[in-house]
Amino acid sequence: EDIGNDQKVTSSIAALLQADDTIDSVMTLGAAPGVNAVAAAKQYPDRKIFVGTLDLSTPALEAIKAGDLAFTMDQQPFLQGYYGVLFAHQFLKYGVAPAEPVTTGPLVIDQINVDKVLEVGKAHPGVRGAS
Repeated sequence: EDIGNDQKVTSSIAALLQADDTIDSVMTLGAAPGVNAVAAAKQYPDRKIFVGTLDLSTPALEAIKAGDLAFTMDQQPFLQGYYGVLFAHQFLKYGVAPAEPVTTGPLVIDQINVDKVLEVGKAHPGVRGAS
């Protein structure tokens, strides 16, 4: 599918939900398709459809806050790339490496911590992903 076409993605997910009434969960790759899946699930108000996604956007975070989207995963790609280069540089130049594993994510964002993430996004647009 063309994930840049919100109407097409929403329609495709809604068609799958209509075709199989046993589907009770939708997991998407990307914040925009996650919001599209929420819109598709809302077309079936008599069903409880659990929707989760990956990556950040303000609409996805607002959908979590509203209780429409269950969660998103902040994959924190900057940390994954930055630490990899930093550790390689320090090892090659100084022969040192971290003594313990270094966590680079992901961070699960749900209704428990969504307000804090939204605050960061408002104070520092673009720092935590797409706005």
